[in-house]
Amino acid sequence: MSELQQTDARPASKNAVKLCEGKIADIQNVWQLLRDEARRAVSDEACMAHLVEDVILSRETPAAALGARLARRLGQTNIAEEF
Repeated sequence: MSELQQTDARPASKNAVKLCEGKIADIQNVWQLLRDEARRAVSDEACMAHLVEDVILSRETPAAALGARLARRLGQTNIAEEF
């Protein structure tokens, strides 16, 4: 493991800001709002329909969307060239 990788719970910055401290986010409500916006975007920009459907609308949860996106990205043959 690199010395640059943080391995404990200390903040990476001395001036860390706790953006979510004291706030509760309902992930399902946020995901539903995102899906609603995605539907509107597809109706306004038909050329984006395939991407939006694949990444957001066909996924039930944010975790499923992230997992599918990561799997696709890792499955690309040219990903090694980027690193």
